Amino acid sequence: LAGLHTCGSVFRNIDTLLAGAELDKLGAKQWRVGGAFVAPVHANVIATEEGCNGSDILALMQKMQHALQQQTQTEPAK
Repeated sequence: LAGLHTCGSVFRNIDTLLAGAELDKLGAKQWRVGGAFVAPVHANVIATEEGCNGSDILALMQKMQHALQQQTQTEPAK
């Protein structure tokens, strides 16, 4: 992650369910919305590039959350 501007880890692990591993299985390392993208090194980290705004980050987080819910059949944390 050296050299990247990141938002850090986005999702918590639940017991033995590792969010990064599940996102990696879904191919999330290729996902991008505007200037926000999933870090190529770790699928649970959102990175940003110049021109990124909060809406880009939020939209990517929502895409990731929806995919995780579908993959793992879990509900979002309250």
